[in-house]
Amino acid sequence: LQAGDMDAVWDIPPEQVKPLSENRALKVESVATGSWDAAIMNNAIAPFNDPRVRRAFHMAVDKRDVVELVLFGEGAPTHSPIPPNHPFFAGDIEVTRADPAGARRLLREAGHPNGVRVPIVVPVGRPVRERLGVTLQQLARPAGFELDVQRVPFSRYNAEVSGKAPFYVDGYFARPTIDTGTHPFLHSQGTWNARLWHYKNETVDRALDAARLTGDPEKQKVHYLEMQRALAADPAGYIAYSVNFACAYRASVQDVATHPMRWFDLRKGRNAA
Repeated sequence: LQAGDMDAVWDIPPEQVKPLSENRALKVESVATGSWDAAIMNNAIAPFNDPRVRRAFHMAVDKRDVVELVLFGEGAPTHSPIPPNHPFFAGDIEVTRADPAGARRLLREAGHPNGVRVPIVVPVGRPVRERLGVTLQQLARPAGFELDVQRVPFSRYNAEVSGKAPFYVDGYFARPTIDTGTHPFLHSQGTWNARLWHYKNETVDRALDAARLTGDPEKQKVHYLEMQRALAADPAGYIAYSVNFACAYRASVQDVATHPMRWFDLRKGRNAA
């Protein structure tokens, strides 16, 4: 692209957004999306079957630091699969600042006076998610979490990791609606829940059910705000951030727009060079 051999590059990695943006021969578009990565906590397996341990982890690691270290700023902290740029996002919920001492106190209350040691599985060949696992390992240590990073090929995730391991990194692309982006993942009967955290919260279930039964956006917003507040109080896992989608073009490329559903529309695109 920089040599002029091509006109566009789809889905550039986050660490390349800033360097490419400094090249005047190029233009880079980085757009907010509903795609997200998380540290999946299996609620059916110790130690994450105790909500105090899950809350302690949130106190251990500031998501703003994670966004900078993992995404080079190309994303934003979020409480759920609802991204911060969506009108249903609960902006009144504070992103927890790192409080290692508070996290250790909560771990002691949960019966872990010496902290928690647990493996965290990361997918080989997914560099952003590998970086997320290593970042969490380092940032959570002062709060009493000793995470042993284990690398497993992504091709083996479904068979060996998803819904089985106590703690692992995974992520999902944006869905076309808020319902399809939340209900399958967070409802106790959700199709993805059993392959992730085995989460069950009556308030979350009730809010998600009510939201899909009304077509009124204002009523939906009330229910989704309730869901996010319940999730903040009783987290399913550590949903770290929503991640931007970025594409790069030669400056001469016109009428091509980067879309948050991870595509660019080339129907009207042209090269004015």
